[in-house]
Amino acid sequence: MMQRFWAVFFAVFFGFLQVNSVFAKLDAGTLNFFAQNNILYYDPSNQNCKTELVTGDKVTVIGDSISVGARAEYDAKLPGADYSSKTYNGTTYELTQISKHFAMDADGNYSGMSIVREMDKQSSLRRYVVFALGTNDVDMVTEAKIDELVQLIGTNHKIVLVTNYAFPDASSYDKNNEAIRNAAEKYSGKVAVADWAIEASKRGAELFSSQGGVHPNVEGSKVFVDVIDKALNSFSNSDSSGGMGNNKNYAGVQVWSDAEMEAIQANRKVYEEVANKYHFPWQILAVIHYHESSFAKSNPSNGQGVYQLYGYTGGGNNANRFVPGPISEEEFKRQTYLAADEISEHAGDRDLNDPDNVKWLFFAYNGQASVYKQKALNMGFTVEQANNGEGSPYVMNRADAKRDPTSSGMSKYWPGRYVGDGVYDSDSTSTRFGAFVQYEVIAGTGQCSTGAGGTIAETAIQLSWDGHGHSKNDPKPEYVAAMKEVGSYMTGCGHGTCAPIGASCDQFVGTVMRYSGADPDFPVFGPANQEQHMKDHPDMYVEIQHNNDLSVLEPGDIFVTHGANGNHIYLYVGKTEDGKGLMQASASFNGRTGEHFQGVYFSDHGGARQYKVWRRINF
Repeated sequence: MMQRFWAVFFAVFFGFLQVNSVFAKLDAGTLNFFAQNNILYYDPSNQNCKTELVTGDKVTVIGDSISVGARAEYDAKLPGADYSSKTYNGTTYELTQISKHFAMDADGNYSGMSIVREMDKQSSLRRYVVFALGTNDVDMVTEAKIDELVQLIGTNHKIVLVTNYAFPDASSYDKNNEAIRNAAEKYSGKVAVADWAIEASKRGAELFSSQGGVHPNVEGSKVFVDVIDKALNSFSNSDSSGGMGNNKNYAGVQVWSDAEMEAIQANRKVYEEVANKYHFPWQILAVIHYHESSFAKSNPSNGQGVYQLYGYTGGGNNANRFVPGPISEEEFKRQTYLAADEISEHAGDRDLNDPDNVKWLFFAYNGQASVYKQKALNMGFTVEQANNGEGSPYVMNRADAKRDPTSSGMSKYWPGRYVGDGVYDSDSTSTRFGAFVQYEVIAGTGQCSTGAGGTIAETAIQLSWDGHGHSKNDPKPEYVAAMKEVGSYMTGCGHGTCAPIGASCDQFVGTVMRYSGADPDFPVFGPANQEQHMKDHPDMYVEIQHNNDLSVLEPGDIFVTHGANGNHIYLYVGKTEDGKGLMQASASFNGRTGEHFQGVYFSDHGGARQYKVWRRINF
């Protein structure tokens, strides 16, 4: 046994030294050895995902006194970051300055919002903007102010917002920090949180000077900039392809063809120029151009142009109708402006940096058919979600397994679509990707991994069969692909002491946690190991005191038990389609592969096994 241990140790150790993928070198027997001996491991390299770290030369810092005190740390961690003074129209102001406010000017001191407004006019804002204001001041940050900032900053920049903290009076900042964290969720992919509050609270007074526990000392400044750097690089996956995503849907299938991607890049300059004038994402124009004319630069015969501007042209019948035939680049730009005007009119006061509003826009552009709203309601979506287009194939086709005609997990409610003007076919489906699925890819809002990039519950459903009856040798293809990507895949163990191809509860939950992006370091083997990992990371997981009350659960909660009466781990993934039951997703050791089905319980085996419930937080 010891011989094998040292052989494995040196193979893994030197594998890391050579910067190679460890799993490429490990056979099934070695993986089983790891499992039986509780050796936790993870291969951090992702061969399908080449990312580029965010460097200082891409960053503008706008901050208050804490950033002033941390300038040396910015220089060390993000060399080249721009926090210098600026002079525009005869007025000079500092990007980082004591008592600088989020949105209020005082004594001629430009607020953060004023600075963004001026720098945006001068095109001097860099792609990433660190907005570190109100970091030790109460009642400065609200969701309304953040909404205004996101709208102001436009589509070609990403924002890091820094949470507020001062020792020992941390609770005064809860409202500010709630607004910041809500904004990051609302504007996922555009806004990230540098959670200074969480990091500072872990170490308290040792990070602060004697100035009333407000200003960090040298070590505190290092921590402050470290959390900002971490937040900046949370964007790097989606930005590694020039601001566009990795061109895969939830199942890892290519969304845009290579030729289509080339067409997007060829037209991108026009899309960006026009969209920036209207302050909405340029990718909206690209998607509509594709859906309405397949990127054509030639007017169709119906007189509505390459964006099918029905209202502007009166259905192709008024004096604005477009002459059929090829168009010049200048005419293409003119029609793009007209399309942007129509989009802006459709949107009204809706913020098109909000993904739900983008869904609504695509649905509105396509007509918002009532049959698609009913379809969404049948599938369990809320009225609001139905109105946003969750049931429209034009908007959401192939967004997940339930809305994917190529998946065995397609919902029985998904077939049915309009195949012509006023012609609805209740059995028809399409393999064409929905507009929002395409938008997410080129907007860079998904995960770099070819994984689901969705919630824990969504990923669990995606990777599991619907219902019982799937043997240990029958994993869903999406589950196999996920296991291979995150390093949990085994074809067999040679002597029957481990489960092949994912037929084990721990492998299933571990794969879901890694593949969803919720926790790339989540152990794959052993419920006891998995629970210990959650205990060891209180910044990521919290135990839910349930008292056998099902109403306290949230989709994605992790049920785990281990000990003398046996081990098991499973995921709660939400209500059944009819809303009358609760579903779990799980596998069973050498018994069945991943499945989701009705049945959630806090104990089993006649009460001999009691489950603890854990929840991933801040994800």
